Amino acid sequence: MFALTANDPRQIGPYRVVASLGEGGMGHVYLTGSPDGRWLAVKRVLPHLAHDAGFRSRFALEVETARRVASPHTVRLVDADTGAEQPWLASEFIPGPTLVQHVEAHGPLAEAHVRRLGVDLAAALTAIHGAGLVHRDLKPSNVILTSTGSKLLDFGISRAIDYSTSVALTQTGGVVGSPGYMSPEQAQSNPLTERSDIFSLGCLLAMAATGRVPFEGPSIPQVLFKVVYEEPDLSSVPEALRGPIGACLAKDPADRPTLTELTEILSGTGEVASEAPEPVVSFIEHQRQQAAAFTGPAPTMVDQGPTYVFPPVPVRSKPRLSRPVIAVLAAVAALLVIVPLWIVLSSGDDPPPSGDGDFADSGSDGDESSASESSLSIPSSAELCELLDPESFATALGTAWEFEDIQEDDDACRATVRDSESIAYSSLSIWVVGTTADSWAFCPFTDCDYDYNGVLVGSESTERPWEMGGVVETGPRMEMIWYQEGLSGTVSATTMGADDEAASDLPDLLHELGVALYDLAEAA
Repeated sequence: MFALTANDPRQIGPYRVVASLGEGGMGHVYLTGSPDGRWLAVKRVLPHLAHDAGFRSRFALEVETARRVASPHTVRLVDADTGAEQPWLASEFIPGPTLVQHVEAHGPLAEAHVRRLGVDLAAALTAIHGAGLVHRDLKPSNVILTSTGSKLLDFGISRAIDYSTSVALTQTGGVVGSPGYMSPEQAQSNPLTERSDIFSLGCLLAMAATGRVPFEGPSIPQVLFKVVYEEPDLSSVPEALRGPIGACLAKDPADRPTLTELTEILSGTGEVASEAPEPVVSFIEHQRQQAAAFTGPAPTMVDQGPTYVFPPVPVRSKPRLSRPVIAVLAAVAALLVIVPLWIVLSSGDDPPPSGDGDFADSGSDGDESSASESSLSIPSSAELCELLDPESFATALGTAWEFEDIQEDDDACRATVRDSESIAYSSLSIWVVGTTADSWAFCPFTDCDYDYNGVLVGSESTERPWEMGGVVETGPRMEMIWYQEGLSGTVSATTMGADDEAASDLPDLLHELGVALYDLAEAA
């Protein structure tokens, strides 16, 4: 943490800049104070990237998608402006050392802490992959050690899986990532899947256990050659960890374990640390004092428990005329000219109130009523928490699962459940937001233009008079989604570690909650 220089900004968006946290390949990170008293870390994109129109469009897509990431082990994205002269994003400021800082100062982690690190990061990657992202730059400097476990940050270099893999984030033929932690397919500039992150996780765990990367060399080309063609050096890795780490480092992505399998191996074959190393606790206290010196009296810190992420800010996508329910757009074109364009991520303006400025209700008989006149409303977070049924969710995941806690925030509610036989967590979230019928989230119901990997579980629901609705499965995430009159309701569950047989009841539970959510929005 460093004092500001004459070249540093004093304000980014609505946030007052108070100190510098460092600079990376994509941008400079600042400690800021928010209007509501929170400490936030704001990353402002470097000027040469800010002038790249292609980068801006991909960055905007990634920010939109990253808002769907929900895990106790990822740093929460709070705000962003991709339309600013230098785009920026704001996340919670989490006190704690990065993994590389800790290892450099205190040496490798003990085996129990390496296991805990692996389990935490597997949970983080599960949430990231479930949102349609590949991190692509998993390395020790992107991992923060906190008093409640490890947290993964920096999705700025990751990209949506459903975006064309023929378009690189750097110049054509370039490679994005950190050489010592790249997968073979990444080093060769081949298309990436979630399994690339698992290889990088293996490299990171080897470094945490030994203080060295498993592929070393005097130059970047030699390191990349070893990554692609040679076996990793795991001779210094504790014997009990060589199996799971070595499996992650398989050259063929298909031979690497899934995140669920890796979690089961790490948590089931040895002790998993339940508390942070003492140097981490000391570092956190020191950093709190540093931040207070720059900002004055300390506000409530984030690191008091798991960090949660709630639904995306309403985003208007480019309309597709192929869906029948949008056919009346031509008739309301004049209206749209005067309606504020609802793209939060490309404007410095605050979003309009929920429901304002959205499409006309295309389900009416020529009625051009806007979403602001919708018969549905957005329920409060307290009302949503009353609706959630975390005990039934825990039962649907398996007999060993039990309710952990529930938290309300920003017109959403989230419940966390825990596997009593391990340290695995899953979550159940619920929200209603303003959106449009052509959002990529509704691809399972439409002939969308996105390469989206979500699939309907069973058939589309007609339980209520919504324009579309049903249960959708995307990797380790299952969601009940409905759309009506410019509003979307979602009941979202992560299913990592769930018992397959017991989880067969989950679609019915989510559908039941989705129907109840619609009724609540109608009555709100």
